[in-house]
Amino acid sequence: MNEAPHLSSPGKEFLINRQKQVSWFDTRQLLATGSRALAAKIVGSMSGRREIMAALEPKIGKPYDYSAPDELWIDYLADTGDGWNATSSLAWLMGRDGLALDPAGAPTPQPIPGDCKTEGMPDVIAGQLLLPAGRLLILGGDEVYPTASSEAYQHRFIDPFRCARWYEQPPRHVFSIPGNHDWYDGLTSFIRLFCQTGHDRRWFGAWQAQQRRSYYAMALPHRWWIWGLDMALEDDLDPPQIEYFRKQAKALRSGDKLILVVPTPTWIKQDKVRAKGGTSRYFGSDKLDLIMKLPKEEGLDVDVPLVLTGDLHYYARHRAKIGDGTRDYLVCGGGGAFGLGTLQVPEEVRVRFPDGKRRKAKLAKLYPDRAESVKLRRGVLRFPLKNPAFTGALTAIQAITLWLLGAAIPGWLGRLTDPRLGLSGLCRIVGEAAESAARSPGLIVWLLILLAGFGLYASRGGKPPTPRPAWQMWLAGVLHGLVQILGAFLCVWLAAQAIGHLLVNCFGMSWVGLTRTIADDWATLLLAALIGYTFCGFVFGLYLFLTHKLLGLHDMEVFSAQAIEDYKGFLRMRVSARGLDIYPIGLRRHAPAWQAAPGATLRDVAKGVFGKIQAVTVPAGATRVIDPCAPLAPELLEQPIFIPGASEP
Repeated sequence: MNEAPHLSSPGKEFLINRQKQVSWFDTRQLLATGSRALAAKIVGSMSGRREIMAALEPKIGKPYDYSAPDELWIDYLADTGDGWNATSSLAWLMGRDGLALDPAGAPTPQPIPGDCKTEGMPDVIAGQLLLPAGRLLILGGDEVYPTASSEAYQHRFIDPFRCARWYEQPPRHVFSIPGNHDWYDGLTSFIRLFCQTGHDRRWFGAWQAQQRRSYYAMALPHRWWIWGLDMALEDDLDPPQIEYFRKQAKALRSGDKLILVVPTPTWIKQDKVRAKGGTSRYFGSDKLDLIMKLPKEEGLDVDVPLVLTGDLHYYARHRAKIGDGTRDYLVCGGGGAFGLGTLQVPEEVRVRFPDGKRRKAKLAKLYPDRAESVKLRRGVLRFPLKNPAFTGALTAIQAITLWLLGAAIPGWLGRLTDPRLGLSGLCRIVGEAAESAARSPGLIVWLLILLAGFGLYASRGGKPPTPRPAWQMWLAGVLHGLVQILGAFLCVWLAAQAIGHLLVNCFGMSWVGLTRTIADDWATLLLAALIGYTFCGFVFGLYLFLTHKLLGLHDMEVFSAQAIEDYKGFLRMRVSARGLDIYPIGLRRHAPAWQAAPGATLRDVAKGVFGKIQAVTVPAGATRVIDPCAPLAPELLEQPIFIPGASEP
């Protein structure tokens, strides 16, 4: 991982593992991520990684200084490091020397240079905006999915970036804060990647890490500043971090402009908690409020016109009025992780100011918008196609339930698989099964466990701002569980009916001749398994769709189940004497296919469990080693946001 620019020699070769998008409903993935998250909460938060970093650097240094240029371009990206295609699409766009965009927001295909050594600014058609590449890259958290490890960072984050833009001098600099997924190994891998010092600083292609802690402060031109906060898993600020920013506050002057970069949108989450009517860490002692108060404690009147975050995988901007100015609360989490709809983004949130008062911040822009999110939600009905392992687990639960019922009711499965059984007969068998279940303690326990599991899952999906009473969520889950259980009967019956009609209509057999031997044929059971698989997956997807639409449940799951690779985005910002210009850039369609940049080579080595393994050969002087097979077409998500510069004290 720790390679230097001079290694871009002729014939330089390395392996890449082109990972697929994370399947969040894969059973192995669910178990692995859940166990890592639990371990991180129990052990990671107790390990004191940030305190160790502070102890190794007891003297708080000056902020990283980027104040010399008259104009500085900065890129912001959050929630990256998921599947190869989506992450590489964003990295490739940011890796170019510049982007030409239509000011009206129309998608603008970007030219693909003719060979791997050619770069330069794109040709601009009259009226287009020319946006030079950021010399700084700010990563807003969750740099890797699903959990942090050296291998995951390598395959899902480092490789896409170094393939999109090879090493260059002088390097572009990168600063990062950790999100919850970066914390799942106790921050170990994050520190190794981003917080090394001296000659051990890591390279990610053209970008080189600079920071020494998991949080930072930097000075920008014209009295602008950026502070990046590490809130860990519980939005906690450790004492050394508070002391660090208290020291950095002393370097400010009244009238300065301060941008805060945080790993989660506390303004949305605290609004959700308030809607639920409970108590939470987001109330009162909100750590974001604590940091905002530090300049005021030093007697300084410092403006915080922009708070940036990711965590939620969409673009949403809320704006609050502050006297004659404004403050933008901006979520931009489209760096590569699954796309998330915006149907539950509140129209306004209430945010706290240093004077202790709360003010309204109104929604200014969404991407994808609500109409697009409605269309995206329908994709969850393809659940069995997107999530075969989880659907197979649901089918196995059906099979176990039928097996336990067969043990409780001798001979009932033979009756159920009789193709001559009518719908009324099916209802009688279901009634008999219910009576027998009531007399079988083991079967009762199994069914209660299943129903409780479905009910608990529903209750965990009930998050504000559209809160529902607990009984409604549990009822929805239990009803879903009953449909899954009763569906087992229906699937076997439908399979028997299909086999029976096939034998009668295609092979000339009579219904009278269909004996128990035919009814017990393996073809019936195999077809029942296939029907059960389709039924279980579709019903689960339908449950997510209906409960989200009618009750506001499972806002995350209804989209994570689809692993949406489109609707991505990042920010390109310019600090100049006039102020801060923010260009929100969206990518509606990712690049699904990639090829070697002309002059470089890609050679298939093996097919891994999670993606294709390839060998990359980099010629001397290369600036990139991959290109999309078709041009990427980014667009402006809204008109550039302008924030005036610092005032004189």
